[in-house]
Amino acid sequence: MKQRTDGYNPMRHDCDKNGCWNKLYRPRIEFFAEVLPRNIGMTDIDATVEVGGHFLIMEWKSHDAKLQTGQKIYFERLTALSEKITVVVVSCENHPEDITSCQVIKGGKLYHIEKCNFDGLQRRVKNWADKVEGNRFKPDIDFYPSVAQK
Repeated sequence: MKQRTDGYNPMRHDCDKNGCWNKLYRPRIEFFAEVLPRNIGMTDIDATVEVGGHFLIMEWKSHDAKLQTGQKIYFERLTALSEKITVVVVSCENHPEDITSCQVIKGGKLYHIEKCNFDGLQRRVKNWADKVEGNRFKPDIDFYPSVAQK
């Protein structure tokens, strides 16, 4: 699949003109920890989409970083709520498009890390979308590996 450079939802903020968005406008969600039990920190979600009542959530990690314990528990519990929720943890090198692997969390289970590049991730997302819409599905590059991590 060809990679679009503009996307269907491009970032509208121009950091060169208006300064760093993260420094100026990113919500300071860490301030809510003091009002939550045990100072629980909120998690942010990098990308999410709904197709036909099914939800795909993607979390990017750089340099093969692991999910933090809180995020791991959150995603395991979230996906255990419904078979219609899938989380994919995407590892990348220097840029979000330099994908090296992905890991699925589905049905409350964390699956093994699989090597993956940008094109492979795009194919997996397309297969997921086709599957949840009831279209033809190719199981050889499914998001749902058969062996859960222990």
